[in-house]
Amino acid sequence: MNSRIFGLHGALAALALVAACKEDPTAADVGTPNSLTFELDARTLAVADSFHSFAILRDRLGNPLETPVTVTSCNSGVASVTPTSDAPQVRTAFFVKGVTFSATPVCVTATAAGFSDTMMVTTVPFALVITAGPDTLNSGVTGTYAFTYRDAKNLPLGGVTNPTFTTGDTTIAKVGATVGQVSGRAPGLTVVTAKGPGGVAGTKNITVVAAPFTGTTSGATTPGSFVVIRRDLAGPVFDANTAASFGAVDSASRSADTIMVRVPDVDSAGPHAFTVTGVGGADVAYAGTYTAAAPPAFAGTFVPNPMQSGITLKIARNVADAPFDSSKNKYFIARDSIKNLAAITTCATGQIAGCLTGFKPDTLSYGISDLQAGGTYYFQTTRLGPNGVAWRGSVTLPVGTWGGTVTPSTGAITDRIVLRRGGGDPLFDADTRVFLNGKRAFVESFSTDTAVIGVPATLTTGPVGLRITRMDATQATVAGAGAFTSTTSGKTDRFDHGNDEVSTPNPMGNGTTYLTLSGNCSPGDYEGVPSIGADDCDDFIKITNNTGTGASVTVTVNWNPGTDVSAGNTPDIDFIICDGAALGTVAGPQCGNFSTHDDEIGFGGATAARPETSTFTLPANSTYIIWVNMFNAHGAPSTLYQLKISGIP
Repeated sequence: MNSRIFGLHGALAALALVAACKEDPTAADVGTPNSLTFELDARTLAVADSFHSFAILRDRLGNPLETPVTVTSCNSGVASVTPTSDAPQVRTAFFVKGVTFSATPVCVTATAAGFSDTMMVTTVPFALVITAGPDTLNSGVTGTYAFTYRDAKNLPLGGVTNPTFTTGDTTIAKVGATVGQVSGRAPGLTVVTAKGPGGVAGTKNITVVAAPFTGTTSGATTPGSFVVIRRDLAGPVFDANTAASFGAVDSASRSADTIMVRVPDVDSAGPHAFTVTGVGGADVAYAGTYTAAAPPAFAGTFVPNPMQSGITLKIARNVADAPFDSSKNKYFIARDSIKNLAAITTCATGQIAGCLTGFKPDTLSYGISDLQAGGTYYFQTTRLGPNGVAWRGSVTLPVGTWGGTVTPSTGAITDRIVLRRGGGDPLFDADTRVFLNGKRAFVESFSTDTAVIGVPATLTTGPVGLRITRMDATQATVAGAGAFTSTTSGKTDRFDHGNDEVSTPNPMGNGTTYLTLSGNCSPGDYEGVPSIGADDCDDFIKITNNTGTGASVTVTVNWNPGTDVSAGNTPDIDFIICDGAALGTVAGPQCGNFSTHDDEIGFGGATAARPETSTFTLPANSTYIIWVNMFNAHGAPSTLYQLKISGIP
């Protein structure tokens, strides 16, 4: 009996020991408050608006506890707290509402189980509106702009600190020391901005206009001369900031009462509005008018008058007028209307038309383009002499109507056509030039009544204009609209690109042939080279002597100079004579192949001359190759050249 009881007690003791070994060591942390925190540390809130948030009391293991948390506002007159529920989530929820504006944040506190936390709430306006003030300000006038803060319910909100006013462009309008005051300065559009607490801002677009100018200006002034602007002595003075809208103020003559401004060189006669800005310490702007006078009529001479295409017009002053001075004078030209006056500059290197040259005190010259349109041309010169005077004269450029024929009237690049003048047309002579669609043709031969020409690349299809200049002793010009019909807009001739390689030269005999070279050919180490595959920088021509006797052969390559306005862009074409004995072999002639030049034997046509000519002996029973190369295209898209060969048996 005792042994059983003892045994039972032993068993119970063992069970108690096992239970003690399995007890949870964190049991004491569960449910024991350890921290209290708000969702947010701080929040900015518009007055009359609210936000939802919460606080959580946690135990030592971070678990939320259901213990109630007390949330209160430190100043319910600024921010009020209203409890709410986030069930089933374990936390204390609440709303905070902005009651009124406060320049400093107020606190919201949470307390529970001996713990506390604080959240700072800043109340601000919901909106800021500029409610009154002028849309337009005169320069020098100050306007006052009223404002209203509003809460989240769009009700006026008082007790808020004054906003800061700024303008988008302080040269147009500038804020004053008093809140809401803005002063007009230079004419223009800008924005007035009022910015308050919490970043709220209101804006208003305003226009500043110049005040009426009550001073005086000097009388009618010719272009290029100075107009004198005198201030109203009752108004602010001119200073270093004062500027005029139509030109620079002459610094040498600037004073507190007057400024001098040069009238634009191409001003038309009559009144012109102007604005003077930056007047006085307030930088006031004034709007007024000055009067420009038409330049006096030119009392000198234009030689010749009328002028002709392609000539140099000589302009000679009247001895009573101020002499020319290229360092000071300004020169202008217009066709048919003085409203189109455009500046004329001194000729650049190689430029021959559309510019001035030959400056002397009594004369200067203006180059007339072959393609210059007919009509009346006005020449105007300003800033002459110490008083900066001006004059304006006119001269005509007559262009007659072509009354002749073109045979054939349809064709393509490198074709030959014959021009036969009409009964009323001027005569052809040695310096006559022919243009098709503005591109210069090659005059092969002429009589007084006819001219044979090679057709250039017109770069278009369909009817094109014909223009003939420098005819007979009067250097007359005629034009015929649609007188010739072009069948191609291409830049290459009928042999291209088949004769671009030395292995496939085009056979030719004695005679005159027209060909073209085209593309962006530019100087290489030895010859002109293409920039792309479509460039046609080389032509290869084969000539053969099939007799038993050597022959003296002459080859001439000729082409027109540059455009009608510049000699500086004349293409540079060369030709080299090569031995063609290796034609048909695998290696082929070593001529123009960019590597070796062993078969090149004659260089008389590779000079700087125009035309290029070379006379050489073509041996018996032999073949030579004429390699024509565009060494430098100088920007010409396509160059027509004439190839003349003579002396082949």
